Amino acid sequence: MKLARRLEKTIARIARDDAARLDDHPLLHTRRVQKLAASPLGFLRGTAPFFFALLRGRGEVSGLDVPAAKGKGWIVGDAHLENFGLFRTESGKDVRFDLNDFDEVTVGPHRWDVLRLLTSTLLVDTLPPSQAVPLARAALAGYLAGRADVDDGASPPDCVRQLLARARARKVGDLLEGRVEEGHFLLSTRYLALSKRDRQAAFDAFSRYAELANPDAFWEPVDAALRVAGNGSLGTYRVALLARRSGKNERLFEMKGCSLHSAAIPAPIVAGARVASGTRALLGTLPFGFGTATVAAAPGPRGPAAPRDADARTCDGDRERTGPSCVVRRLTPQDDKLTVSALSVREVLELAPYLGILLGHAHRRAGAKGGPPWSDSVQHALVASSIELAAAHRAAHGHYVHRRG
Repeated sequence: MKLARRLEKTIARIARDDAARLDDHPLLHTRRVQKLAASPLGFLRGTAPFFFALLRGRGEVSGLDVPAAKGKGWIVGDAHLENFGLFRTESGKDVRFDLNDFDEVTVGPHRWDVLRLLTSTLLVDTLPPSQAVPLARAALAGYLAGRADVDDGASPPDCVRQLLARARARKVGDLLEGRVEEGHFLLSTRYLALSKRDRQAAFDAFSRYAELANPDAFWEPVDAALRVAGNGSLGTYRVALLARRSGKNERLFEMKGCSLHSAAIPAPIVAGARVASGTRALLGTLPFGFGTATVAAAPGPRGPAAPRDADARTCDGDRERTGPSCVVRRLTPQDDKLTVSALSVREVLELAPYLGILLGHAHRRAGAKGGPPWSDSVQHALVASSIELAAAHRAAHGHYVHRRG
């Protein structure tokens, strides 16, 4: 009975938060409910504040933080299994598979990233229960190996190599097809219309970014639309832009709000700079066309495509309103991710330890000390905590589905 009451409070809090962000966006709200209800892993992805509340002892379970697992620095903040994927690097010439979503990047305990990765491995529904805990241990072993080894030459599993091969064969036209026609976005469930005010605000912010990024090769925005994508980020500011250079060469860009929703620890610097600094530290590079922008929100009612964002703030009373601090990146045909539910058991077993290695490499680049950082007893405690975290998320997911059913 006590657990049921706690779960009831958790689900009620999620519903209140969703209503606050998505009350003007029925399509986004429906999409978010579907993603949270689809699987325990989807629920974990979309309810990061619940996860971190458990770690910090403010939620339904306490004592899961394993403070003996020492080490602090830049962390991803949301290092689950599906936050790895393909992107073009800063030069635009190389395609890389690595961590590729840094909205939540901040300074914190390295163990938080590790616990989130291990917990996500335990929530893969296609995995036989007898293999879940050994896989979490293998992912932890991969992390420790990656953190201790500066060599980034770990061999990727077959599913990653196949993803890379398919991505390298794609062209710009493949990205534009089905999304853009005659200089405009094709509105659909993936792209929603912006109000005139929000469209102009997006244009202005993008133009400032483009001028700073490369004044000699200026990209001019010609259309903008609300982009419907992600899971936990549904409801944050996320706008796709179509831009041209010299009246031709159409390319797609994205501006995405980067408020710190999950870890709930004070960000050391403003949101855009936080993401830029943390991403470079963890990756050693930046995604292609990466930059920052702040969207100015005009006075008056919010437009239908500007969801409430925790980073939006009011300056000088109500006279000047500043919208979300965003990161900007160029979308490329090579951007892609692996969907864990679509992988075979063999592929998941091969993938999880490799993702652990990549996370270890990221922490190492950002300044984590080499060598095995944690004793066997600490490693055991981390796996045990991830088992408890996974159980808490399965229970909360079941309660969420029951309430929605």
